[in-house]
Amino acid sequence: MTEEAMKGMKEASSVTKKDTSKKIAIGPLILQITGFGGVQRHILNIMDYSKYDLKPITPLLSSYSRYLRPASSLLTTRKVSFLDVYGLFYSKLLLPCYDIVHLHGHPEWPGLYSKPRKKKAQYIHTVHGIYTQEDYPDDWDYRSLLNERMLNACKESDVVIAVARWLKAWLKEAGVDALYIPNGINVAEFTTAHPADFRAKFAVSDDFYLFAGRLDEYKRPNLFIYLAERITDRKFVMVGRDLTPDKVRNYYGADLPQNLTCLGELTREDLINAFSACSVFILTSKYDTFPSVLLEAMACKKVVVGANNAGPKEIITDGTDGYLFEPDDIDDLYDKALKAWDTAVFGESGFEKVKEKFDWKGVVKQIDGVYERLVQ
Repeated sequence: MTEEAMKGMKEASSVTKKDTSKKIAIGPLILQITGFGGVQRHILNIMDYSKYDLKPITPLLSSYSRYLRPASSLLTTRKVSFLDVYGLFYSKLLLPCYDIVHLHGHPEWPGLYSKPRKKKAQYIHTVHGIYTQEDYPDDWDYRSLLNERMLNACKESDVVIAVARWLKAWLKEAGVDALYIPNGINVAEFTTAHPADFRAKFAVSDDFYLFAGRLDEYKRPNLFIYLAERITDRKFVMVGRDLTPDKVRNYYGADLPQNLTCLGELTREDLINAFSACSVFILTSKYDTFPSVLLEAMACKKVVVGANNAGPKEIITDGTDGYLFEPDDIDDLYDKALKAWDTAVFGESGFEKVKEKFDWKGVVKQIDGVYERLVQ
């Protein structure tokens, strides 16, 4: 595990004295090659803010999961158990000894999600999203398999948590009752941002629209590039995994507009400074479950634009703290992007909403409440 990852885990357990009266495991905490992803940061924040001393579940070789996915898919579709020996050892011998086991996300490591018939532990499963064929057409067989695995894991759990209301409704239709507890952010982390540092470091002097995500169909970065082509007198900046000039050009299949800057993946500090430096944050994805990047931009008092669908529809109040565009209407996105540029005052409303509803200090109290009810 990298030094940065170890630092993150250390920080996640260093806040105040924890309650050790109950044994609670949480995970899987999977370190990707590029660091911790959104679900892992969610887990780390629960570990940080919970009053309980939570023990992380860290699967062996989890950092190589992207390379082992094809083997998992092949074996499982042929109805042969995936040889996740470490995960099975964890789930069959170690996790049942806990009072609570809190699992998250899609079971890419199915051995970890296997529950013994006789168990002491109470199981919680937090669902962070579902895969759609529209977003993953080339990988749909495996993604649909993960959806199926996740539903089966939920049906075997004692409590299921959905991080969005629309996701709770989707689970209900699939035969799973879930609690709604939203995603959260550490609002205080964004109140000390330094926009001038971002501008100086990356030589961005003009006001700009910001896209923060990754280079794949799910995030739909092509829509942001379309905007840059249409609004030629303003600056556009893209940051995130694989969002480098060469890779974005290859993805887009054409030369990029001159007013578009692609900076690739940033450090956490630089990303926060980017949020603080931008004029408008735009999220182009259609099916984002409950995107923390929207909350983070709002915590920096920025006007946000997102799709009138899924998570953004729950977060943004159109015309009050941001704008919603019809997901497949580029003209509507264009109109909302122009309006957002001229309504910076919405940033204050967004900040107040995030501080009141989505700060981790408040969100985690709901999760601790679930723990308390299960162990009584």
